[in-house]
Amino acid sequence: MKHYIIFTYQIHRIGGTQMLTAGRANYLEKHGWIVHILFNWESTGESEIPSLTKYIFGCGLQEIGTRPYKMSAQVRNRTLDRMIDILRIDNTIDNEIIIESHYDVAAYWAELLAERIHARHFFVACNETYRDSGRFYSENLDFFYFKYQRGELFSTNLSLQKLFEGYRGLENFKVDIPSNVKITREQDAVQDIENQDIELKTRGGGADFSIAYMGRTLKQYVPAIFNGVVEFAKKYSDKKIRLMIVGKIWNQNQIAMFNGVKNIEVIQLGNLIPIPRKLFQNLDVICAGSQTAIFCSYENVPVIIANAHGDTTPGLLYYDTDESVHNEHLPQMSYAEMFDKVLIHREYENRKPNFPEYHPADWHYGQLLKIQRKNSTPLEYFTDKFKRDFRRNWIAQFPFHKVQFGDRIVIYGYGDIGRDYQKQIADGKFCKLVAIVADNHDKYDRTILSPEKLRDLDYDSIIIAESSNPDRINRIMAKISQIVTNTTICIHDFNKLVVD
Repeated sequence: MKHYIIFTYQIHRIGGTQMLTAGRANYLEKHGWIVHILFNWESTGESEIPSLTKYIFGCGLQEIGTRPYKMSAQVRNRTLDRMIDILRIDNTIDNEIIIESHYDVAAYWAELLAERIHARHFFVACNETYRDSGRFYSENLDFFYFKYQRGELFSTNLSLQKLFEGYRGLENFKVDIPSNVKITREQDAVQDIENQDIELKTRGGGADFSIAYMGRTLKQYVPAIFNGVVEFAKKYSDKKIRLMIVGKIWNQNQIAMFNGVKNIEVIQLGNLIPIPRKLFQNLDVICAGSQTAIFCSYENVPVIIANAHGDTTPGLLYYDTDESVHNEHLPQMSYAEMFDKVLIHREYENRKPNFPEYHPADWHYGQLLKIQRKNSTPLEYFTDKFKRDFRRNWIAQFPFHKVQFGDRIVIYGYGDIGRDYQKQIADGKFCKLVAIVADNHDKYDRTILSPEKLRDLDYDSIIIAESSNPDRINRIMAKISQIVTNTTICIHDFNKLVVD
């Protein structure tokens, strides 16, 4: 039997990863695979993507939102036992088992399960960022490097570089996957269907410009897009503007900025699965991000691409940039400026887009499956680290009493203590963190520097983030003295704040 197991986020809502999951599951089932989806949420209810509803009952595991090394061995093993019970794979027959995971914590659980059931586990990098609060990639770069070396990590080259951030001093991580194969291709979202309700809502003319936003409305860049529409409308108050929102509005505060702007008509279309192709005939420009921007671009409507990391845009997708996600390094402008360029000055009318070769979603899924099944490296697992118990009931207290307000500091050490210190001064209100240095800096990404870099840094004091071990402290003091002179070194009795 052929089993395909997907570890992913909760599948009740609609989003890029959920659309990828739905498309992949549909393709695999059509080609004789038994699909299992394990997700971090409740095991009841329905999905906003109808085809995913059948995978919900009994398959939600709240535990896979927690790092396995932050729980007891008993709870960890009980969770794995429950997974095996859910899957009910018959070990008395020959099975081909592939596991796919979509985010950091899910990958740690997927690796543990893969070892238990002798499966091959592939991590698919679906995140737009890798160092935000609540993400734990930086703690386990050695694991992702292990997957990368084995050809079991699927990512774009840009995502890969963002994941590793110079880990082991490497700058040129590259994925050995054909460039025309889209690793995180969502299911085909636009189809030739009739939807009378949508036709009624969008019927009628009279608008000078029809703008659409398509995608999840909780994305951080959505307020900037909506405010850009308002700014544009106020600038051209003699023009009637229709804004169509394809995506669920969760509360009216999300669209409060349109109140009182008389020349804007807002039409809320909610989640559309699929999106009728006819809808695009009524649009002059679309704002979207990531995969949504890609499929919209093929509908002959210009797409202003969202910057996932800010409130600006680099321009039109496939005109100004081919990057649908990691485009923050490009020149940016406001959304109102882009509406001006596209709708008023018509700067793109005589330009041809640089569309990549187009293939339907199933083609991409098939190509990736071929790559997965060709992987012949002996089965090996990175699990020892995930089986250890790294729980603690304390937090290291930053030595505020030994640092002057406004000081520029360097933290020496990046274990639990150093990470606690970093979090407590992250807002920069009390003192400014210039850098973190560590003897074992090569275990981390580029943000952790070697102690020798102290010669090049401008700071007021060095905070040693180590437990109160006199021998260890003396060795660090001696090393700092060899590197720099006349510097203030803060040594204090390491304090723990015990927490429940």
